[in-house]
Amino acid sequence: MTRNRPLTTTLLCAIVPMLMASCGGLPPEPNAAGDSLSGAAAGGGHDDIDDGDDDDGGGCSKGHARLHIRPDVYPQGTLDAYAAWTRGAGAPGSKDRDGLVLRKSVPTGEPVAALGDVTCLKPFPASSLALGFDYNGYCGGGAPRWNVLTSDGAWHFLGCFYGQHSAGTGPGWTRVRFTAADLFPPANPSDVVTQLQLAQDEGTDLGSGQVVLDNVQIGSVIIGARSGAK
Repeated sequence: MTRNRPLTTTLLCAIVPMLMASCGGLPPEPNAAGDSLSGAAAGGGHDDIDDGDDDDGGGCSKGHARLHIRPDVYPQGTLDAYAAWTRGAGAPGSKDRDGLVLRKSVPTGEPVAALGDVTCLKPFPASSLALGFDYNGYCGGGAPRWNVLTSDGAWHFLGCFYGQHSAGTGPGWTRVRFTAADLFPPANPSDVVTQLQLAQDEGTDLGSGQVVLDNVQIGSVIIGARSGAK
């Protein structure tokens, strides 16, 4: 059955590029020496993951390219959005029960967002895309969502409502998964994914405005803590 996409999702094609341009795009990641490395150049991604228990603090230093999700808000310094890994907020059975809390405390029309920037991502073919997360809280057509940037400069979106839903690991938790077939607008067969970002920007006029994410899937990698890939 085909689901009609709400106006909020349709408008994302125009809104997200403007927001990212205002932010200067996803900021580069510092390596251990203090130099800047973009996620695309730093390595990591589907096949090059350090799954050890040590934490590199979110950097992408050579030999330690471990996927992380870095909480952020737009615009910088706003008090109307909140993003943080929070101990004890995660899904039952997850490591340390860290959960990524994303909250927007104003109506949807306000240009405010709670974000999770994926760092140390190695570009990969859009055709092999496999993303997902466990969520507890708000789930709408436009948020929480994946923002997916491909090599042709186009943004694609994966809104929570449109994924494949299944039972989560405890009361109140639901698992949602996405493949390349779910991308809106569709990607070209030759497209390569170069950036990923989680966003919660549907607000209090549509629901609570808050969601907690855990067990975030990027390919075969699961991120469920502030320390990065498990």
